[in-house]
Order: sequence, then C-alpha cells, then structure tokens
Amino acid sequence: MTEPGDPNYVLRVLDLFAGYGSQEAIVYAGRRVSYASLARTTLDLASALTERDVPPGSRVTILVPDQPDTAALQLALHLLG
Repeated sequence: MTEPGDPNYVLRVLDLFAGYGSQEAIVYAGRRVSYASLARTTLDLASALTERDVPPGSRVTILVPDQPDTAALQLALHLLG
C-alpha cells in the first residue's frame, strides 16, 4: 500500500516491468503476454479511460472474463488513482 506523498504503486510496477521487457509476465490458456506488452496495454487502457472522462477516485465496476488483459485493466484503473 502506498503512503501519502508516495508515487502511485502502479508507476513503480511499470518501472519493474521495464526491467523484464520481453520476458513472459502472464501465461494463460496458451496465450503469452510479455511484461512490455502488459505495461503498454496498461498505459493504453489508462489513456482510454482518461479520454472517456473517468476521473481519479471514480468508483468503477468491471465485469470481464478471466483473461490476461484483466490484469492490465485493474492496473490502469489504479493508475488513475
């Protein structure tokens, strides 16, 4: 959990992901997702949420199937704050 004044934990996670690059982050049902792809998808989703006027602190419910992209969506929502 982040403390007041600390950067968002997702920023720290994305920094860690950068160090692993093309290594596999998620393997699910024959699908393989690299750390770089997971980071890129997280940032793309956060951008899309911002463009759709989802402000920081919003309460969001997500109903999604169990897929590798779900992790990126959860990180994107937390990145918004």
